Amino acid sequence: VATKDAAESRAASFKTYEPTLSRGRWIHVDQELVLNKPGQSDGYARLWLDGRIESEVKTAQLRTDDTVTIAGVAGEIYFGGNGRKATAAKDETIWLSPFVIRWN
Repeated sequence: VATKDAAESRAASFKTYEPTLSRGRWIHVDQELVLNKPGQSDGYARLWLDGRIESEVKTAQLRTDDTVTIAGVAGEIYFGGNGRKATAAKDETIWLSPFVIRWN
């Protein structure tokens, strides 16, 4: 989320669970993010895995005024955990298809 002049920028994450994803197959991930009205906690974020809703936050407050907009999308993939648990035990391959982004 960034202001029009890019003087302020921040990322938001909504940790509501820790899923266990299946190995050896494609997983379809959809995410919906709606910015709140300035100063209100009425924004929301939803996450679907293979068409099933997995996470929903209905009280997101991502901005304080209407000059703040969504400026981009970033993703992070890691094994999770701390220390050695966050490292793959052997060489691993993760395949990602291209991102599709729609703006309303």
